Amino acid sequence: DSLELGPIILRFSPQGRELLGVSLHLPQKAPIMSAGKVDAELTIATQQLSGVWNRQLANFDKFDLQLNDLALEDTAKQGGLTLAAVSASSGRSEEQGGWAEHFRGEMRRLAFADKTTQWKVDTISARGEASGSNAQRFLELRAKVQQALKRLDSLTPAETKALMADLDEYVQLFSAYSNSAKVQDIQVSSAEGTFNLAGITLAGDIHKEGGGKFVYTSQGQCTDLSFQQKASEKNPQPVSLSLRQIGIKGDGAILPIPTRFFADLYGVIEGYRQLVNKEEADAYAARQGLLYGQKILGLIEGYRGEMRLVDLKVLNAQP
Repeated sequence: DSLELGPIILRFSPQGRELLGVSLHLPQKAPIMSAGKVDAELTIATQQLSGVWNRQLANFDKFDLQLNDLALEDTAKQGGLTLAAVSASSGRSEEQGGWAEHFRGEMRRLAFADKTTQWKVDTISARGEASGSNAQRFLELRAKVQQALKRLDSLTPAETKALMADLDEYVQLFSAYSNSAKVQDIQVSSAEGTFNLAGITLAGDIHKEGGGKFVYTSQGQCTDLSFQQKASEKNPQPVSLSLRQIGIKGDGAILPIPTRFFADLYGVIEGYRQLVNKEEADAYAARQGLLYGQKILGLIEGYRGEMRLVDLKVLNAQP
């Protein structure tokens, strides 16, 4: 299957010596082809896609996307998917040599229906924020690491060694990262039964304290979950389940990551490559793997976790 999306219109507007405004326009209708025939059609009522490209950093300083009233329908009129709105934005800033980046995205009123199944989700949203030091060097390293990872299987030993050194420096330039996600009002109806979920929320945060130690926290919650199986002649006692709340949370700390953590790992890999005898190589891998595993576990200063279930009820469940 293929999506024939065109024509796509790009517009550029200089915003100074290093900045370039970019806007993108997609067609309002796009066919989805299968075996040379139109199988379905995607429509987009309104749209706005724009950003600011930084020539010096080879990256977007800002990006915004807004699509409204999307619909995907097959030509046989057997089913369809609709989405009221999808939005996404990202940006970056620099201050006193440090850097900060953020991302936010949201989908609203997502729905699907065919002859046997209907489901809908009111809202799906997510956000992420990261910060660190030495903005220029961080972006240079990110570009190098991304390029190397794309061709990881074909890297020479010298290139692998350089990648490990870059990863060591790259990790040291991070200061903090936080993220969260939320899903609201899931409703599913099918021939088997109905499923409802009021909401799911997830959040996490990790930040570097004095001395380089990372402290992290996480939490999540699921509320008002229910499932009701449909009764039938073959199933006169349908199963039903309800759960008012699931809560999880955790916290812990990671000791400062050694400045040669990945470089030392490369030394282990290179030592393995130089061994010709299989038995010696296997013994070396087992010994070094154990030592490095102990090294990783030694970085974990502590962790606590908790899970809570509230009002779980199950009826007619069979063993």
